[in-house]
Amino acid sequence: MRKKSDFVKTLLTYFFIVSIVVGLGVGVFYTPDDNALFVGVPVTKSENGVMLTFNVYQGTEEVERIIDILLDYNVKATFFIGGCWAAKNEKTVKKIDSSGFTVGSHGYYHYDHSKMNYDKNKAEITKSIDCLEKIIDKKITLFAPPSGAYNADCLSVCNDLGLKMIMWSKDTIDWRDQDVDILVKRATENVESDDIILMHPTTATVIALPQIIENILSKNLKIA
Repeated sequence: MRKKSDFVKTLLTYFFIVSIVVGLGVGVFYTPDDNALFVGVPVTKSENGVMLTFNVYQGTEEVERIIDILLDYNVKATFFIGGCWAAKNEKTVKKIDSSGFTVGSHGYYHYDHSKMNYDKNKAEITKSIDCLEKIIDKKITLFAPPSGAYNADCLSVCNDLGLKMIMWSKDTIDWRDQDVDILVKRATENVESDDIILMHPTTATVIALPQIIENILSKNLKIA
């Protein structure tokens, strides 16, 4: 009887634990906060070809040179611009837009969005969007979080504001490394038609950019 009683207790304990785990699993999956993660999942692959992106908080002269290079090769690019830089460089922001390139938000002060709650995320992102939309008179639909840092609140804000969050699949790390050959290799090695390449306006990037573009085009890939 004792062995049977112990067996029953063990069996009941097993089913109790399983029921809790399953219940928690279902509960976690359907909580509103976690659903936000599925609503605003960041885009890490392009839909129309290789995507060249530039995160901008400095380097006005380099931005101007990048624009000229892109125009010379007749290829597209997306500039994710920091609001505090845009406010001081309206002419360049307008040139980016009028040249046919996409303008997206990169926040206003390059804050860490993964450490901000919903309200602070919304205030920071909204401020940058308002600044950019005032300059180019167009709706901003893309957001790239500084340093790629975000959380569920950031995703929820993007969803509520109708923004698509963009990350990257290839990082040149040009803000740190200034070896042109290394930048070209990071941008083009095993490059595929849906890659998103991250760059910044640095001197080395300006030098590397023509090589990056030519390498991608030589592989019959579209830069869109």
